[in-house]
Amino acid sequence: VKREGKIEKISLADALTAFKTEITARNLITPTAITLNCNSPDLTRESMTAGIAGVQLNRSRERDPKKYCSLTQADQLSSDEFVCCLSDLRQKHRLKLIGVCCGGNSELVKRIASEIT
Repeated sequence: VKREGKIEKISLADALTAFKTEITARNLITPTAITLNCNSPDLTRESMTAGIAGVQLNRSRERDPKKYCSLTQADQLSSDEFVCCLSDLRQKHRLKLIGVCCGGNSELVKRIASEIT
């Protein structure tokens, strides 16, 4: 959120509230679903809130998004760890959409599709 020229950190719940308020105030079309993209599983787990319909996570162990671009394969969760995290998030938050972005490949997508129901 930008206030007086400065970017301030706010919670995901507060950001969603501000987003929905702007949608209403500007008489815009309400999104069918809101999803999170390109966050690590740990950061996502901490910040999840009501109103999120899905996640497309990266496989990073890193909690600071500013460092994602410098990570290597050694910095990512194993396929087993990632699928377990994604499954837990889906069950706990009743997510309708799940997936992988950075660090994903077709084999992992197939595994997610077959193991997470």
